Amino acid sequence: MISPLKYKKLRNRCVKLARRAMPMIAVFCLFNFNFLFLSAENISYKRVTGAFFDSSRLDESTRVESVGVPVIFDNGILFTFSGLKDDEVFVSTSFLDWKKRVKMKAWSYGVFSVFLPIDFLPKANYAYKYLVNGIWQNDASQPFFSEVDGLSFFRLEESLEYRRVSPVQISSRAYRFYLEDKGFAEVAWIGEGNNWNPESSPMKKQGKYWSVDKLLQKNQTLYAFYADGQIMLDPLNAYIGKTAFSLKVSRMLENLYFIP
Repeated sequence: MISPLKYKKLRNRCVKLARRAMPMIAVFCLFNFNFLFLSAENISYKRVTGAFFDSSRLDESTRVESVGVPVIFDNGILFTFSGLKDDEVFVSTSFLDWKKRVKMKAWSYGVFSVFLPIDFLPKANYAYKYLVNGIWQNDASQPFFSEVDGLSFFRLEESLEYRRVSPVQISSRAYRFYLEDKGFAEVAWIGEGNNWNPESSPMKKQGKYWSVDKLLQKNQTLYAFYADGQIMLDPLNAYIGKTAFSLKVSRMLENLYFIP
């Protein structure tokens, strides 16, 4: 595998060429460079663990300077495309049921990108294609193609799950609470809905998160998590309340959750 540093040096040579009087040769160089080196590993996507980016969760405004196969972050998927400066580029994917074409942002030197936030995506094969100036194209960086329709695809080896808020209302009075796993052995939900008893509402670990469903009334807005003997606030809920003993806990706002 080519190192990120060597990759950057080689790509910069192509960028310098683009600044001179041979723009079409530069585009050809960039196109084939990305195809050869980013596809050399024979993988259908890259999984971010901190080696190529500062975080495994991408800020949608992050500047993108290279192209390749889709990059999987904890909170979504980054698609990139190499084209010309004035191209109009969209991406469409099977996990959007092909119903939506998402416009890609143009960066320097013909790099286009778009980040698609995702809450949950089960492990499977997902096809995608690019619409460039009205013409559909496969991903030149992608070594995997469907034998059925010939489309580029990536194989998601494990489910992608990212929760942005907790709790989530699942019915008129039922709410699902989430806590990201940090190596906990046991986690329970405690609150006004169970008299702060950790034994009555154990949470189950599914994938990267612990979760539990609770039926609650309007006067049962305060809660917390009890993880390995420690009381924790809900990291996905910014609202704080206090118990009768002035203990800070998480709070469900009535106007957000308890709506008739």
